[in-house]
Amino acid sequence: IAYLIAKKPDELKAMAADTSKTHEVRLAAAEAYYFITRSKQKAATLEQEATKNDSEELEYAAGKALAGFYLSFNPKTQEELENLALNGESMGLRVAGSVALATKLIQSDLTAQDLMDAILAGYGTKSAEYLDAYKVALANRFSSK
Repeated sequence: IAYLIAKKPDELKAMAADTSKTHEVRLAAAEAYYFITRSKQKAATLEQEATKNDSEELEYAAGKALAGFYLSFNPKTQEELENLALNGESMGLRVAGSVALATKLIQSDLTAQDLMDAILAGYGTKSAEYLDAYKVALANRFSSK
């Protein structure tokens, strides 16, 4: 990671879009890019970048960064986040909804059984991002005991 953090943002973005690199390298570069540029990011820009970007890894990383805005600066309700995780127009937007939704679910009064029931009910019919939010919250319930 230190290798990536030492790079300039433009270099990281280029590396994240370089198809000669492995998926893991592109994803690490994309996440480092959004980490380094986080103070300059705006929700509207991240929404655009989570929808259309130079690589899927950049879309994914933009979505993860956008989730923070949905929890603080541009707060969304749990219902809005569920809808985004289910029906977001891109993988990046669904990831944004999922990451923020997981935080809301962790902070909720739902029991481990409630979360497990939601996962089982949604299996095969809900998006992977929606189910991931519930899985993260369920894992948190089990790890916090």
